[in-house]
Amino acid sequence: MKNTLNKILTTISSQLIEWADGFVEMLPRIIVAVLTIMAFAILSRLARKLVGVLMMRLSSNTSLIRLSKTVAYISVTTVGIFIALSILQLDKTVTSLLAGVGVIGLALGFAFQETASNFMSGVFLAINRPYSVGDVVQVGDAFGVVKELDLRTTCIENWNGQDIIIPNKEFFQGRITNYSANKKRRIEIEVGVSYGDDIELAQKVTREAVEAIEDRHPDFPVDVFYQTFSNSSINMVIHLWIVYDDKPRFFHVRDEAIKNIKAAYDKNGITIPFPIRTLDFGIKGGEKLNAMLKERI
Repeated sequence: MKNTLNKILTTISSQLIEWADGFVEMLPRIIVAVLTIMAFAILSRLARKLVGVLMMRLSSNTSLIRLSKTVAYISVTTVGIFIALSILQLDKTVTSLLAGVGVIGLALGFAFQETASNFMSGVFLAINRPYSVGDVVQVGDAFGVVKELDLRTTCIENWNGQDIIIPNKEFFQGRITNYSANKKRRIEIEVGVSYGDDIELAQKVTREAVEAIEDRHPDFPVDVFYQTFSNSSINMVIHLWIVYDDKPRFFHVRDEAIKNIKAAYDKNGITIPFPIRTLDFGIKGGEKLNAMLKERI
C-alpha cells in the first residue's frame, strides 16, 4: 500500500515538474503574446477613432459610421489574437478558428441572404447618397418624404402621414426619383379657351396671370403653348417652375395659378368652355321633351 502511494506521489510530482518546466520554457512566449494583445488593443482603439474621422468626411450616415468603427476595431483585435496564438505556437488552433469562421460565415450568408442584400445595399446607398433625410422621393408606388434611413431599411412618410418601411434593396436595384435633388420642379396646367375668343389675348392674359405668382422660380420663365383642338375648346398648356423643397409648396402654387387664370379670364371676358350635350327624346330625332310630354297627356 505504501509503495503504491509513493508511486502515485512520484507520478504527480514528476508531472508537476514537467508542467513547471514547460511553463518556464513558454513564459517568454506568453509574455510576448500578452504584450502583443495589449499593443493590438491600443491599435484597435486608434483604428476605430481614425476610421470614424475618415467616415465622417465621406458620409453623414451615423449607422454606416458606427458600423465602420466597429468593423475596424474587431478586425485589428482579431489580427492581434491570431498573431498572439502564433507566437504561442498554437498554429493548429489558428487554423481551426479560421476554418470555423469560414463555415459559420457561409452558413449565415445562406440563412440571411435577403438581410445581407439589404444591408450591403444600405452601405452602398450611404456612400453614394442618392437621397437624404428630408428629400421628397419616389420608389415604385411609394412617394413621400424620407423620414429615417439605416443600413437595412428606409422609412418614407407619405402625404397621408403614414410611414412606409422599404428595404434598401429596392432603392439600390430600382429607379429612384429624387424631387429634392435639383431644388426645382415644373408645374404643368392645362386649360382650354373658346373658339370664339381671341387666342392671342388669351395667351397673353394667361402668361401675365401666372407670372404674378410670387413663389414661382425666378430663373425660369413661364411658358404658355397651344397644343390641341378639342371638341369645344382650343387647349393650351402652362409650364411654370417653383423652388421645390416640400409637397405643400407644389400644391399651393398650382392652386394659386388656377385661381389667377380663372380671375383673369373673367376680367377679360375669356370663356373656359365645357362640353354641351343635347338630349333627343324622339325616335326619329329632333323632338324636345316638352313636346313629347304634351303628346302623352
